[in-house]
Amino acid sequence: MRNKNILKLFFTFIIILFILGCNNWQYYISQNSYGRMQLREMKLKKSFDSTKIDLIDLNTIYYLHDKDENIDIEFNFIFRFFKNGQYAFFSRSDKPIVNLTYKDIDFNDLKKARYVGYYNVRDKNVKIEFPNHPFVGSMKKYRILPNGDIELRITSNYRHLYKKIYVDNLKDVKPDW
Repeated sequence: MRNKNILKLFFTFIIILFILGCNNWQYYISQNSYGRMQLREMKLKKSFDSTKIDLIDLNTIYYLHDKDENIDIEFNFIFRFFKNGQYAFFSRSDKPIVNLTYKDIDFNDLKKARYVGYYNVRDKNVKIEFPNHPFVGSMKKYRILPNGDIELRITSNYRHLYKKIYVDNLKDVKPDW
């Protein structure tokens, strides 16, 4: 009987620690009033190498449109890169599918980005730090393709391909992070 009480107390303690730990994500990530997330400590900020920046086209957006007709939802993602190693990531999803395009996302209003942070270019890869993990962030490596598009390999059979698109209404905006 005593062992059961100790076991219950132990599991209760573990659950309380887990709940308290999950609520501490705000220590590592800050959010603005629009929900834009950024890491409080951005590791890639210090290691940005401006000599490699010519592999990324700063006068474009990188756009991905995806949809799942089985559950009737679509996703739109945009990367926007800046000359000092900063990036903004915009996203929008709609249900039901209404065939959104990049024109339906205001990629000039950096306050409304989903994530912001820093990137590095090494060889033919772009390493991007996302604030979507509460404690350490998430580093993802995208490959720069010969035509300038970037891709993220999810599995050997599945990838996210962000197409490089020149847009007329791309404004010269200054990141505030």
